[in-house]
Amino acid sequence: KINDEDLSDPIDKAIIETLLNLNNPIPNYQINKVKPFNSTDKYMSVLFTYKFGEKLIYKGAFDKVVTMVKNKPKNEIYEAFNYMMNEGNRVIAIATLDEVICLIGMQDLVRKDVIHTIMSANTAGVRTIMITGDHKKTAAFVASKLNIIKSINEVMSKEELDKLSDIELDKVIEKYNVYARVEPIDKVRIIEA
Repeated sequence: KINDEDLSDPIDKAIIETLLNLNNPIPNYQINKVKPFNSTDKYMSVLFTYKFGEKLIYKGAFDKVVTMVKNKPKNEIYEAFNYMMNEGNRVIAIATLDEVICLIGMQDLVRKDVIHTIMSANTAGVRTIMITGDHKKTAAFVASKLNIIKSINEVMSKEELDKLSDIELDKVIEKYNVYARVEPIDKVRIIEA
Protein backbone atom coordinates (compact mmCIF):
# COMPACT_ATOMS: atom_id res chain seq x y z
CA LYS A 1 0.00 0.00 0.00
CA ILE A 2 1.04 3.59 -0.55
CA ASN A 3 1.71 5.86 2.42
CA ASP A 4 0.70 9.54 2.43
CA GLU A 5 4.38 10.50 2.42
CA ASP A 6 4.76 8.76 -0.95
CA LEU A 7 1.98 10.88 -2.44
CA SER A 8 2.96 14.50 -2.00
CA ASP A 9 1.57 15.46 -5.42
CA PRO A 10 -2.20 16.13 -5.27
CA ILE A 11 -2.57 14.80 -8.83
CA ASP A 12 -1.04 11.46 -7.78
CA LYS A 13 -3.34 11.33 -4.76
CA ALA A 14 -6.40 11.94 -6.96
CA ILE A 15 -5.32 9.25 -9.45
CA ILE A 16 -4.76 6.66 -6.70
CA GLU A 17 -8.07 7.50 -5.02
CA THR A 18 -9.87 7.12 -8.34
CA LEU A 19 -8.18 3.81 -9.10
CA LEU A 20 -8.94 2.45 -5.63
CA ASN A 21 -12.61 3.34 -6.04
CA LEU A 22 -13.02 1.47 -9.34
CA ASN A 23 -14.86 -1.84 -9.31
CA ASN A 24 -11.68 -3.85 -9.89
CA PRO A 25 -8.75 -2.18 -8.12
CA ILE A 26 -5.43 -4.03 -8.19
CA PRO A 27 -5.36 -6.06 -4.97
CA ASN A 28 -2.29 -6.46 -2.78
CA TYR A 29 0.30 -4.64 -4.81
CA GLN A 30 3.77 -3.53 -3.76
CA ILE A 31 5.65 -0.60 -5.26
CA ASN A 32 9.20 -1.68 -6.11
CA LYS A 33 10.68 1.34 -7.85
CA VAL A 34 9.64 4.90 -8.66
CA LYS A 35 11.29 7.19 -11.19
CA PRO A 36 10.06 10.63 -10.11
CA PHE A 37 8.70 13.17 -12.58
CA ASN A 38 11.09 15.87 -13.74
CA SER A 39 10.59 18.77 -16.11
CA THR A 40 13.16 17.49 -18.60
CA ASP A 41 11.78 13.97 -19.07
CA LYS A 42 8.14 15.05 -18.53
CA TYR A 43 7.07 11.67 -17.14
CA MET A 44 7.36 9.42 -14.12
CA SER A 45 7.25 5.64 -13.86
CA VAL A 46 6.27 3.17 -11.18
CA LEU A 47 7.26 -0.48 -11.16
CA PHE A 48 5.06 -2.62 -8.93
CA THR A 49 4.33 -6.28 -8.31
CA TYR A 50 0.94 -7.84 -7.78
CA LYS A 51 -0.47 -11.36 -7.98
CA PHE A 52 0.00 -11.62 -11.76
CA GLY A 53 3.61 -10.43 -11.77
CA GLU A 54 5.31 -7.10 -12.39
CA LYS A 55 3.85 -4.06 -14.10
CA LEU A 56 5.48 -0.81 -15.21
CA ILE A 57 3.22 2.23 -15.40
CA TYR A 58 4.10 5.58 -16.95
CA LYS A 59 2.42 8.88 -16.09
CA GLY A 60 3.26 12.08 -17.88
CA ALA A 61 2.99 14.29 -20.92
CA PHE A 62 1.07 12.53 -23.69
CA ASP A 63 3.59 13.45 -26.39
CA LYS A 64 6.39 11.90 -24.29
CA VAL A 65 4.55 8.82 -22.99
CA VAL A 66 3.25 7.88 -26.45
CA THR A 67 6.84 7.44 -27.68
CA MET A 68 7.55 4.83 -24.98
CA VAL A 69 4.71 2.37 -25.62
CA LYS A 70 4.89 -0.59 -28.01
CA ASN A 71 1.44 -0.12 -29.57
CA LYS A 72 0.68 3.34 -30.89
CA PRO A 73 -2.68 4.72 -29.72
CA LYS A 74 -5.79 4.43 -31.85
CA ASN A 75 -7.11 7.54 -33.58
CA GLU A 76 -9.75 7.90 -30.84
CA ILE A 77 -7.01 8.51 -28.27
CA TYR A 78 -5.43 11.23 -30.44
CA GLU A 79 -8.86 12.78 -31.02
CA ALA A 80 -9.56 12.80 -27.26
CA PHE A 81 -6.13 14.31 -26.60
CA ASN A 82 -6.67 17.09 -29.15
CA TYR A 83 -10.18 17.78 -27.84
CA MET A 84 -8.89 18.10 -24.27
CA MET A 85 -6.03 20.37 -25.37
CA ASN A 86 -8.33 22.63 -27.36
CA GLU A 87 -10.49 23.00 -24.24
CA GLY A 88 -7.47 24.24 -22.30
CA ASN A 89 -6.80 21.09 -20.30
CA ARG A 90 -3.43 19.89 -19.15
CA VAL A 91 -3.46 16.28 -20.30
CA ILE A 92 -1.70 13.48 -18.47
CA ALA A 93 -1.32 10.09 -20.12
CA ILE A 94 -1.22 6.87 -18.13
CA ALA A 95 0.35 3.93 -19.96
CA THR A 96 1.84 0.48 -19.62
CA LEU A 97 4.75 -0.73 -21.72
CA ASP A 98 2.17 -1.91 -24.26
CA GLU A 99 -0.30 0.95 -24.62
CA VAL A 100 -1.78 4.21 -23.44
CA ILE A 101 -4.58 3.19 -21.08
CA CYS A 102 -5.96 6.50 -19.91
CA LEU A 103 -5.93 10.25 -20.49
CA ILE A 104 -6.63 12.63 -17.64
CA GLY A 105 -7.60 16.22 -18.39
CA MET A 106 -7.22 18.93 -15.78
CA GLN A 107 -7.98 22.58 -16.05
CA ASP A 108 -6.25 25.22 -14.00
CA LEU A 109 -8.83 27.92 -13.50
CA VAL A 110 -7.57 31.43 -14.07
CA ARG A 111 -7.98 33.52 -10.93
CA LYS A 112 -9.82 36.82 -11.38
CA ASP A 113 -7.05 38.80 -9.68
CA VAL A 114 -4.56 37.54 -12.28
CA ILE A 115 -6.75 38.79 -15.13
CA HIS A 116 -7.06 42.18 -13.42
CA THR A 117 -3.30 42.38 -12.80
CA ILE A 118 -2.45 41.60 -16.42
CA MET A 119 -5.03 44.12 -17.67
CA SER A 120 -3.47 46.77 -15.39
CA ALA A 121 0.00 45.90 -16.66
CA ASN A 122 -1.18 46.13 -20.29
CA THR A 123 -2.75 49.53 -19.61
CA ALA A 124 0.53 50.71 -18.07
CA GLY A 125 2.41 49.59 -21.19
CA VAL A 126 3.99 46.51 -19.60
CA ARG A 127 4.31 43.54 -21.93
CA THR A 128 3.37 40.27 -20.23
CA ILE A 129 5.33 37.17 -21.24
CA MET A 130 4.15 33.70 -20.20
CA ILE A 131 6.74 30.92 -19.97
CA THR A 132 5.33 27.49 -19.17
CA GLY A 133 5.98 23.77 -19.32
CA ASP A 134 2.44 23.21 -20.57
CA HIS A 135 1.65 22.02 -24.09
CA LYS A 136 1.40 24.73 -26.77
CA LYS A 137 -2.39 24.37 -27.13
CA THR A 138 -2.98 24.54 -23.36
CA ALA A 139 -0.70 27.56 -23.08
CA ALA A 140 -2.52 29.30 -25.95
CA PHE A 141 -5.91 28.66 -24.33
CA VAL A 142 -4.84 30.07 -20.95
CA ALA A 143 -2.93 33.01 -22.48
CA SER A 144 -5.93 34.00 -24.59
CA LYS A 145 -8.13 33.98 -21.46
CA LEU A 146 -5.60 36.32 -19.84
CA ASN A 147 -5.46 38.61 -22.90
CA ILE A 148 -1.75 37.90 -23.32
CA ILE A 149 -2.23 36.71 -26.90
CA LYS A 150 -4.81 37.02 -29.66
CA SER A 151 -3.83 33.84 -31.56
CA ILE A 152 -1.72 30.70 -31.26
CA ASN A 153 0.71 32.33 -33.71
CA GLU A 154 2.07 34.29 -30.71
CA VAL A 155 3.05 31.02 -28.97
CA MET A 156 6.45 29.43 -29.51
CA SER A 157 7.05 25.82 -28.50
CA LYS A 158 10.34 24.44 -27.22
CA GLU A 159 10.72 22.55 -30.48
CA GLU A 160 10.48 25.83 -32.42
CA LEU A 161 12.75 27.60 -29.94
CA ASP A 162 15.45 24.93 -30.25
CA LYS A 163 15.61 25.46 -34.03
CA LEU A 164 16.56 29.13 -33.63
CA SER A 165 20.05 30.47 -33.06
CA ASP A 166 20.39 33.24 -30.47
CA ILE A 167 20.63 35.81 -33.29
CA GLU A 168 17.47 34.45 -34.94
CA LEU A 169 15.65 34.48 -31.58
CA ASP A 170 16.67 38.13 -31.02
CA LYS A 171 15.05 39.02 -34.36
CA VAL A 172 11.67 37.37 -33.59
CA ILE A 173 11.41 37.79 -29.80
CA GLU A 174 8.91 40.67 -30.10
CA LYS A 175 6.54 38.45 -32.10
CA TYR A 176 5.93 35.93 -29.26
CA ASN A 177 4.31 36.47 -25.86
CA VAL A 178 4.06 32.81 -24.81
CA TYR A 179 6.70 30.07 -24.68
CA ALA A 180 5.35 26.56 -24.19
CA ARG A 181 6.83 23.20 -23.17
CA VAL A 182 10.05 24.92 -22.23
CA GLU A 183 12.60 23.66 -19.74
CA PRO A 184 14.21 25.74 -16.99
CA ILE A 185 17.37 26.29 -19.08
CA ASP A 186 15.23 27.83 -21.88
CA LYS A 187 13.92 30.53 -19.54
CA VAL A 188 17.36 32.12 -19.25
CA ARG A 189 17.72 32.18 -23.03
CA ILE A 190 14.29 33.78 -23.51
CA ILE A 191 14.94 36.43 -20.84
CA GLU A 192 18.33 37.27 -22.29
CA ALA A 193 16.80 37.68 -25.77
